Amino acid sequence: MRSCESHSFVSYYLYGIFLFLFVSSLSWLPKVDCDSLVSRSGEVLNVLVPNKTVFKELVECTDSANPKGFCIDVFNSAIRVLSLKPNWTSVNYTCMEIGHLTYDDLLRNFTDGEDYDAVVGDVTVSEKRLKNVNFTQTYLDSGIVIVSLDRDIPPTFPGVFLQPFSKETWGVLVGSIFLTGFTLWVLELSNTDPHRIQRNPPRFGKLVKIFWFVTSIMFFLRREKTKNPLSKFVMMAWILFLILFSSIYTATLSSILTVNERSQKALTFDELNKTNKPIGFQVGSVVEDRHKSFQLKALYNMTQYGEELRSKKVSAIVDEIPYISLFLADQPDSNCTFSVGQKLTIEGLGFVEPFEFEFKPPSKNSYKKSKKEEAISKPCM
Repeated sequence: MRSCESHSFVSYYLYGIFLFLFVSSLSWLPKVDCDSLVSRSGEVLNVLVPNKTVFKELVECTDSANPKGFCIDVFNSAIRVLSLKPNWTSVNYTCMEIGHLTYDDLLRNFTDGEDYDAVVGDVTVSEKRLKNVNFTQTYLDSGIVIVSLDRDIPPTFPGVFLQPFSKETWGVLVGSIFLTGFTLWVLELSNTDPHRIQRNPPRFGKLVKIFWFVTSIMFFLRREKTKNPLSKFVMMAWILFLILFSSIYTATLSSILTVNERSQKALTFDELNKTNKPIGFQVGSVVEDRHKSFQLKALYNMTQYGEELRSKKVSAIVDEIPYISLFLADQPDSNCTFSVGQKLTIEGLGFVEPFEFEFKPPSKNSYKKSKKEEAISKPCM
């Protein structure tokens, strides 16, 4: 699980550090043939850029003459290290609003016509999209994660004293108490005065006496003498069992009472579906296409992310790691009540090119190769 505090510190420096490392690594990579980076219209490279109202740190294209964001900076840095001089002299950006239109609509607009030479933005590489367009090497690792409210263990009393063990364990303990007491009673019965047996209480009283005798060993020093050697052996085994049991119980209970223990179990889609609440997702993301069978709710900004989770209008939010990192970094430490599960998929963000370029289109698993191998086999775009 990741907390908001860990993300907020890193995100302030992540942008500059990652961009510096990425650009520096490009200069060390072998120079490759970039003839495939060509313009359809001659001297101008026409680039389609997505524009949305959320996560503008990655890409912002309100002005087609001056797009901004991490994706644009990576693209410009990669263009500067091309080994061969391209056939175009300038780049013309065209903005496309993402909201009512999705990223799949953007790629469909890109493939249907011949007006654009590339798509630059936070486009996720997916198997479905690889059938229609070509991707460059991924410049940012991604993957789908589930964000939900922290699931703290409630400090309920006296129920908290039963939490160290499961119901089955408590059942075994109670059964052991009666079994040990009955065994001692049978073993000592042969050494008991027969006239004293007649003065014993009824059966219910015997059960109470057996239970009290065995359980009181944990707290009081018993002065009754056992005459049968087997009874002494059973008593020693029972006392050793109680010592071990009480030690484990004390250690487990102490960890529950002294630590605000959060559940480390990652949420699954099956668990979310059982809540009968919608699952939030970023409008236009690949989540909508992959999980159509679930009840989904489109979210349009980071403020809505926090509000929907805290008001429990959605059971969780499913999104990709770069966006979740920005969302958690925007949360104040005093109001950080979210937990992030493990990464469910292996993906990345890449730039888009049409299929008619010289190199072969990658297979559905090609983007999982190492970055160095992909940089050698693909354009340095």
